[in-house]
Amino acid sequence: MYAENRSLTGMVRWGALASILFLGLAVTSAPAHAGELYAGVGLGNAKMKDNRACGAARNLLNDGYSCTSTDNTNHGLKLVGGYQLMDILGFELSYLNFGGTTANASGISKSTSTSATAKTEFEAKGFAFAAVGTLPVTKDFGVIGRVGIFRWNVQSTASIPGGSSTLAKDTKPGFTFDNIGIGFKYGISKTMDMRVEWERFKDVGDTHITGQGDIDLITLGLLFNFQ
Repeated sequence: MYAENRSLTGMVRWGALASILFLGLAVTSAPAHAGELYAGVGLGNAKMKDNRACGAARNLLNDGYSCTSTDNTNHGLKLVGGYQLMDILGFELSYLNFGGTTANASGISKSTSTSATAKTEFEAKGFAFAAVGTLPVTKDFGVIGRVGIFRWNVQSTASIPGGSSTLAKDTKPGFTFDNIGIGFKYGISKTMDMRVEWERFKDVGDTHITGQGDIDLITLGLLFNFQ
């Protein structure tokens, strides 16, 4: 049942974003920017939605430990390069760094068989490729939506303060195919646009190795058009 609900939710998200893209394609009054290359940077806030960042603690604690988030937000960085295939449809390649989130895992130490708390940190970064649709509202202002994939790399560490040989470190690369987003775009000048975007990256990390969770990223960015 859980898998079916996740599948249905994913279909709804994809359907909603596809509608945005097709609606954009139906608009013929968009300003002509087809064929442009652009690049930019975005800064903002990254938040890990699910409290599942304690994966590395499995190396230090017996099964059944509990995970409690202590800080699931950090600064986020986004570097983007793109190509405007047509007036209302483009493609982007982005580098993203979500920083680290921290949590405490409480359970029984494997080395001492006593109660212990492991401090864990989950760091994620990677590359995303997305189709980006634009729905013009005015000459300079528009709504944007995106769907894409994310190639992530996660590093997870855990340590028991005061213990000996208690540092554990795991790394794991992987893909998520449910990168979605929506936002607003404003043309400051002919060569510069400003963006505000919300994006979600589903199931980043590995449940059994590094820990896993959904990451939300909100950024304010500037794009420079190469005319």
